[in-house]
Amino acid sequence: MPSAVVSLTISMVVAAVMGGTMLCAAPVVAGENAAHKLADKFSRAAGAPKKADAERKHAARRDLQQLRKAEARRKAYEEDMLARASAEAMSRRAEERARAEEARKSEAARLSIEVEEKRRAAKAIRLVKDAKEKQLTKGAREAAEERAAIEDLRAQQARRIVRKFQRAREQRIREANARMKNGLGGPRPPLAELDEIQPDEDPIATKYPARVTVLLIMEPRRRGWRRYKKAANPVLCVGTRCYISAGAETTADALPRRRALGPRNSLGRRAGSCNNELICVFRGVTLDGNSSYIQPIDMGLLRHRRRDIRKAEPDRTCTVANDSLHCTSVIIAHHYRAWIVPDAVAEQAGPEALEDALYSGLTATRSARLVTGRAP
Repeated sequence: MPSAVVSLTISMVVAAVMGGTMLCAAPVVAGENAAHKLADKFSRAAGAPKKADAERKHAARRDLQQLRKAEARRKAYEEDMLARASAEAMSRRAEERARAEEARKSEAARLSIEVEEKRRAAKAIRLVKDAKEKQLTKGAREAAEERAAIEDLRAQQARRIVRKFQRAREQRIREANARMKNGLGGPRPPLAELDEIQPDEDPIATKYPARVTVLLIMEPRRRGWRRYKKAANPVLCVGTRCYISAGAETTADALPRRRALGPRNSLGRRAGSCNNELICVFRGVTLDGNSSYIQPIDMGLLRHRRRDIRKAEPDRTCTVANDSLHCTSVIIAHHYRAWIVPDAVAEQAGPEALEDALYSGLTATRSARLVTGRAP
């Protein structure tokens, strides 16, 4: 009990002391707090601009960082877009190159196929052409052999006719020798004298001037304009005269050589009915003598082509049989061939037979002699 009272007393004394102390320190503490507040106020007022400036700088730095980040994101986006566009462009170019290469290969394959087809077609055409040429050659050879056989037959017939005339003539001479005696009973005259006594009985005699019909086949000129048909414009010259054909039924027109070959005729009717033809009939051609010469001329606009000169005389073996004209002699020269048919035989044959002989090719058994020199 006494210890408790002592403790209580001590506690009360301590509390009283503490209370007085606190009461004495309260005004001091209050003053210090007011001073701190005032100092804090002044310090705050003095530090406010710095803080605002710092905040502005901080905000500026933050905005700059944001702008940089936005710019970096934009650049990254643009770079990504450019990379994607470049990748797409490269992909498109690769695809285009692949398509172009494929198209080139397909075009090359197509061209190769076309070339092969053309080569095969050309080969087929060449084979067909060769076959046709072989067939034509065979046909031409057979036709030539047939014509040669016909010519041989005609030559044999002509020789038989000549021998027949010779035998008949010899028989007439023998009969005349048997009847003829001189008044004194002397010997009969020789056969040579009888030949001189009876010249008009020669069946193959020819009198000049002679009118003949000339059947002419010309070879085409070597040069032709572009791809037009190669032909000729034949005019027949005999001495100083030239004949222009008027057809197989009408007498040919005779003109002086200079007039026929002059520029007026070259630019005018030229070869008459034989313009652009390889075959031609010249009716009523006059041969002045047994030394007459013919020369076909291929008329041109600027230049005439003069063919070889040949001696011409009526072919006394020409005959008409079965409405066909047959002659065993033909003039064969460089670039042309011709029959010299007596006009009486040509009249008997008629225009159709003359043209048929031309289309048959004027087959021959012999050729005339070549005359040295050329016409002026």
